[in-house]
Amino acid sequence: MNYSERPVSNTKLNSQPVNISECADVTVQALKILGLDIAKDADYLTELYNEKYSLLLDGQPRSGEPFAQLQLDNDFRLRTMLDKIDNQTYNNKKYQRFSVWYKAPWTKNPTNENFFHKNIRRRDANNASLRHLTGQARLALNDGKNPMEPVIFFADIPFDAENVNDDDKDKSTQLGLLSIEKAKYELENPQFNLQALDVASYAMLALQRRIRGVEMPITFGTMIIPDLGRKKSFGGTAISIVHSSVSGQLGLGWSRGNPSNLTGFGISIGHK
Repeated sequence: MNYSERPVSNTKLNSQPVNISECADVTVQALKILGLDIAKDADYLTELYNEKYSLLLDGQPRSGEPFAQLQLDNDFRLRTMLDKIDNQTYNNKKYQRFSVWYKAPWTKNPTNENFFHKNIRRRDANNASLRHLTGQARLALNDGKNPMEPVIFFADIPFDAENVNDDDKDKSTQLGLLSIEKAKYELENPQFNLQALDVASYAMLALQRRIRGVEMPITFGTMIIPDLGRKKSFGGTAISIVHSSVSGQLGLGWSRGNPSNLTGFGISIGHK
């Protein structure tokens, strides 16, 4: 398919209205690129995402960018996903391969700070395939306060208590604010849940943006991935972040968790 022919003029990625039909079509194309078996029946899947995205946008008040969230249960599948995204040509363009900052704390293993660097480049046929995964319809919220990076929330606030100084008058943390936001939203919208974006969700958003031929979800800031927690690293602790350059390259990195005006969480909502 020639992705350059895809109409995007009526798709406003950072505000309503959203062209639901176009979003469903892009999602199905993304799942095909990733090699998911469910994408073989494209007509059925497109109709399904049309319905699910409509329910998400019409059933609650927040605005966002529709995407399919893949549940990646290990780092091998993350590597497979990133490889498939980077190996594709979009609008006759190849993107620079994703980067991993050395010793980045990219793993669900809480004890091995360097697991991602050592092991994600290995191949394991039983653990690396994406074929049997399915994608949950979700919205990546894009009504953040900073117009430069509207998908970033809770910026310029410490990540957790480890980053709060004793003399700080405001003891708020990003983790604390996420918990408050989640509780408030789910109380007001009991059919939906709210959670921080994980790395697979950010990668899917980037893939959909490449298909459209538009800029990446973030181009100046960095997005913290809180579900991986803190890891021992460089004589201290570090948290995982994702970023993307103006050229569209994806990056996996780390941060100490100190306040930064363009570093925060991404948030998504979906049906429970």
